[in-house]
Amino acid sequence: MDQHELKIRFATPSDLETLVDLRIRFLNEFMPPSDQSKETILRENMTRYMQKALETGEYVGLLGFYDGELASAGGMVVWNLPSSYRMLNGRKGYILSIYTIPKYRRNGLCGKMIDEFVAYGKSHGIDTLHLHAGAMGDKIYRKAGFGEPHEPELVIYGVGDA
Repeated sequence: MDQHELKIRFATPSDLETLVDLRIRFLNEFMPPSDQSKETILRENMTRYMQKALETGEYVGLLGFYDGELASAGGMVVWNLPSSYRMLNGRKGYILSIYTIPKYRRNGLCGKMIDEFVAYGKSHGIDTLHLHAGAMGDKIYRKAGFGEPHEPELVIYGVGDA
């Protein structure tokens, strides 16, 4: 069996363009827009957000490498909320994407990133980790300990749309 080197590292502000590029690839692959012209606006807004949030720790980025080649990226938003009995620290991490470039999939990078986010959460007082599981990652997330939420979640989309 071939042995390949898988490495995960935390992203820094100098990785901003890579994080944005791979997040947009994720969105285009899994949630394609009806109007591709929105990508420019998306890229500008995402760059502005990530630049600030990486510096403040409100966004934690990970990069994954397969035999030294960039292969994946993941991101987690850290929310500070009022404490509750389930979240005494009032900190919640929302893992909003883990994207692996197709030719590197099924090599364990996603699982390693999830493990890294869980470890980060434990060491930074994050009470709860939350994500939306697509079919491709569901088994990986459940193996890491994710399960069904205690309360149903309801959403209104497009509230701030012009």
